Formats: sequence, C-alpha cells, structure tokens
Amino acid sequence: MPPSPKSRYRLLVEGADDQNSVIHLLKRDDFDWDDDRIFIQQTGGITQLLDDLPILLKGPFDRIGIVVDADESLPNSWARLRDRAARAELQ
Repeated sequence: MPPSPKSRYRLLVEGADDQNSVIHLLKRDDFDWDDDRIFIQQTGGITQLLDDLPILLKGPFDRIGIVVDADESLPNSWARLRDRAARAELQ
C-alpha cells in the first residue's frame, strides 16, 4: 500500500511522468511501501515547485527530497533550488 499524503517524508517531483518513473525505480529495487513511508508529491513543474518550496520547507516534514527534470543545465537548476531554499530559511 502506498504511503499516506500525511507522511512526514516527502519526495517532490515535477509531474506525473517523474512520479511514475521514481515509483518504478523504487519497485525495481524492492522498495517496501509498508516499511518505507515516503510520499511522492507532484508539484506541477519547476516553477510551481520553486514557488511552493518556502511553504513546503516550513511544513511538518522530517525529510524532503527533490527530483527535477534535466530540461535546463544542471548548475542553473541547482542554483535556483539552492537560492530559493536559502531565502526560505531567512523568512
């Protein structure tokens, strides 16, 4: 059974294709949905993810992971995520 959206472990992905890819990779490696309670959340794209990141970082989560597409250059994507997270810490 997949984890509940109330899980304190969150993996943020851009969309449904990313979510399905991660789920299939986890299943292939025998990820146990009953013991490992990570909820994979679609964010609606990188822009929406970046807009919601300050709220998500202040949410009731113990751990947050982020998976983004390689549509842009890796350094640019990392810089955008890092800067948004840093600004969220200051708010």
